Amino acid sequence: MRIKRNYVIFGLFLWIAAWVGNVYYFKVLKEPFFLKHYYEVREGMQTISLYYIDMANREDNITSIYFPEIDYKPVILNKTISIHSGNYDLKCIELNLLQGDDKEILDKIKNTLVTKSEVEYKNGEKRVIDIGRIYIYTENKINSDILSFRSISSISGGRTIATFRANDNLKIKKLNYEFMDMDGLLGLKVNGKVVNGDEPSTIIAKDEELTVEANFEFNKESSMKYNVYNFFVNVEFETLDGKMGVNSFAVNNQFIGKDIFNALKYSKSGVNK
Repeated sequence: MRIKRNYVIFGLFLWIAAWVGNVYYFKVLKEPFFLKHYYEVREGMQTISLYYIDMANREDNITSIYFPEIDYKPVILNKTISIHSGNYDLKCIELNLLQGDDKEILDKIKNTLVTKSEVEYKNGEKRVIDIGRIYIYTENKINSDILSFRSISSISGGRTIATFRANDNLKIKKLNYEFMDMDGLLGLKVNGKVVNGDEPSTIIAKDEELTVEANFEFNKESSMKYNVYNFFVNVEFETLDGKMGVNSFAVNNQFIGKDIFNALKYSKSGVNK
């Protein structure tokens, strides 16, 4: 009888420990938790997507998104659920940046940087959110006549490989992107050679192909891997007779299933444990 009693006490202890652990790790969101976005939007791109985590099965009550830094309110096109995981959903709002007279809107918002968004809810409440950094319609002159884009492939885990073809003898001068100030963001290779922090100085003969690889390289415990990235890597080059130019390719992170909900570990405001 004493042994059975010990089993019961031990089982009760395990149940209490599991319950306490669940309360500690499970967070009740008072309002949607927006991920940080690091985007570069170029001309020809009309829509962007903003991602946020919300309680599962809670009705979406966001009515509008406003960018106070540029006095502009884009139109919400779609709301979807990207990933579901028990208590949470990863949701997405697709925004249309251009409406009405495209030229008028372009003149208003081009070459601007957005770091904040104001979210308005059905009950009239508004929240200003640190959204990351979104560069809208920054100028970038692409020269595809000398270095032409051939193909691109993306692999789960944030690795992108782009292939170009040289239409003249040229030298690769530099690889750069808008977020080079963020430590540990991308690992870069030119024709299989690591060039992080170094000038490639790679000679490409006419009609040869050039392979550029970009791989997101986050530290294991870094909160940066739970941000949203969609931007361009620029490949700057110079022909042997002195003509300068640039071509580029897009990189973006791929959400690794339900791991994205670990972003809540780094949240403080708007959350109850």
